[in-house]
Order: sequence, then C-alpha cells, then structure tokens
Amino acid sequence: MSIRVTDSAGAAVIDAPDLFTQYDAEGLDPEVAAELSGNITIGTPMVNGGEYLWEVKVWDKKGDGTINASMNFTAVE
Repeated sequence: MSIRVTDSAGAAVIDAPDLFTQYDAEGLDPEVAAELSGNITIGTPMVNGGEYLWEVKVWDKKGDGTINASMNFTAVE
C-alpha cells in the first residue's frame, strides 16, 4: 500500500511508496490482507484551510491485482 498527499501546488506533503516492505520476504497472511485500512494524521506541513489530494494504491506483490483511489480534501481544525 502506498499513500501520497500533495498540496494544491502539487508538492508532496506525505509520500509513503510502500507501507508493507516488512512483509516482502514472507508475504502477508491472506486473512490479514482480506481487510486493509490506512489513515493520515493532519499536521505540519499541512495548514488549516489547505486543499490536498490523497492518493492510495494497494497492489498484490505476487500477482497483478491493483486498487487505486484518490480523494480531494480540505484540512480543518
């Protein structure tokens, strides 16, 4: 799973290209992988009222399955 958040100018404020590298050798148990979730914490360098794009990619490292999602959001206190 990768997570990337960019500001309105396109600059990355969060860039995590692979959150599951610790499972590269053994893989992830299919029961655990059946439900994945992710979240982000709003804070510096994000600013109150700032406009951002949140992009998430989930892929199967041993196959060709991929899920991509994106969402625009505004940071608020």
